[in-house]
Amino acid sequence: MEMTKQSYKTIKEKLGEINYQTKQRKLANKKLQLPHGLGELLPVHKKYLKNRGLDPEKLKKDWGIEGIGLTNRLSWRIFIPIHQYHQTVSWTTRSLSDEGLRYISAKPEEEIISAHSLLFGEDHVRHSIVVTEGPLDAMKIGFGAAAVFGLGYSKSQILKIAKYPSRTIIFDSEKEAQKKARKLCEELECFPGETTRVVIDAKDPGSAKEKEIKLIRRSFIK
Repeated sequence: MEMTKQSYKTIKEKLGEINYQTKQRKLANKKLQLPHGLGELLPVHKKYLKNRGLDPEKLKKDWGIEGIGLTNRLSWRIFIPIHQYHQTVSWTTRSLSDEGLRYISAKPEEEIISAHSLLFGEDHVRHSIVVTEGPLDAMKIGFGAAAVFGLGYSKSQILKIAKYPSRTIIFDSEKEAQKKARKLCEELECFPGETTRVVIDAKDPGSAKEKEIKLIRRSFIK
């Protein structure tokens, strides 16, 4: 069967409309449950973010992050909402330490849509996408970057990434992360568009210097 670019586009648009309607029905049938202890960013949260070269107030304004204080499950974590079509449908939290579980996300019964079928930050992506591992990495790069919530990305996430004609994969610099980055690039090869894997000087985008972040934005975000 031969498929022209026009027919491919038409089918893609129809599938997108059906997919959107299906998702809207799912949204109507589930309710988001937020973690206990949620509130303003506390000094300890702000200190952690500033130490990573991030502006707490800007992250709050642009990404809606909040702080979690003393509670029974997620004490002293940064709350990160996950949006789809500008609606909060799930969430994750980031520890203030790199020891133990850095990210703990909503349980299935607490989210409207599974976070692992979504891309954090996709609402702010346009023509090109820069794909990172964690949300803080995406937030450090800024609008145009999106995260897959770790190395165990899903098929749904691959399909979301594939719809962008310009795709740049920037995972952590460690060996295992780069192995996964190469695999993701291979899985995206069959889709129209161009995929590029980039290895940065820093251990991850979240700890990259401003000079390197500016270079990423100038080179890969359109």
